[in-house]
Amino acid sequence: MDEKQELECLRRELVQANYEYYVQDAPTMTDYDYDHKLRRLDAPTMSDREYDLLNRELEELEAEHPEEITPDSPTQRVGGKALDAFQQVVHRVPLESLQDVFDFEELRQFDQRVRGAAPDARYVVEPKVDGLSVALEYEDGVFVRGATRGDGRVGEDVTENLRTSDPYMVMADFKDYRRAQADLQKLYADREKWAHMSLKNIANSGIFSADRSVLDYAHDIWYASPVPMGK
Repeated sequence: MDEKQELECLRRELVQANYEYYVQDAPTMTDYDYDHKLRRLDAPTMSDREYDLLNRELEELEAEHPEEITPDSPTQRVGGKALDAFQQVVHRVPLESLQDVFDFEELRQFDQRVRGAAPDARYVVEPKVDGLSVALEYEDGVFVRGATRGDGRVGEDVTENLRTSDPYMVMADFKDYRRAQADLQKLYADREKWAHMSLKNIANSGIFSADRSVLDYAHDIWYASPVPMGK
């Protein structure tokens, strides 16, 4: 068996394991074996940064020679081709990706574009966490279909996977989730009322507060005494 055949066999194993785990709720492969096989299948030959830099170079070359752009160019699609193991879904609206920046000058230009549209814009910055993008469809507030991004135009139908992996019932109860979020936004807009509610909630937390819990742990379990902090 050559490497290509080995990877194809591995891919089929993982697809079947996913189906058994998420859809049938009857896994036959251990988490350890699954992760081990997945690392073998999903072993990139270059870092994300190396890939992004090469993609940027290709974008610049295609900008100089637009006649050389082909439909299968990496710059003309997002993500990867939909897997044959899943039913394909054509997105009503293409699912695009974020544009990378590589230096402070590009970041400054991005900030200028943002402030041109929203002069008082403020940023919240956090580490990038890789994950899976999905498009969720609802009818009258009821979740009916979920699809991966795929190549931006065609993705995989993962509805059953999502239905069996919704611990906070966000997708199953999305109408009420949206209603609750809308109520929260209205409350938060009144900063004085929000502060009053927050302080009242903290004051009423009583023995259920985190501070009390930590004190109980320190006294009853850790047998630790408070240490005075010097100035």
